[in-house]
Amino acid sequence: MAADKIIIPKNTMMMIHNAWTFAGDNADDLRKVAENLDQIDTAVTESYTSRFVGEREELENITC
Repeated sequence: MAADKIIIPKNTMMMIHNAWTFAGDNADDLRKVAENLDQIDTAVTESYTSRFVGEREELENITC
């Protein structure tokens, strides 16, 4: 979604998913990892929002 021109044929689908990782540590560090993932998801949603045709809530609901 970062290109000036995006071409997606009609017979394709684009998968949108939330950020994920593997982590192991203590509770405080794991909470920080979760906060970082939330920040990444927010940034990605903002990127998609400028090109998504529909309501923001729809975009947020289709991520998996």
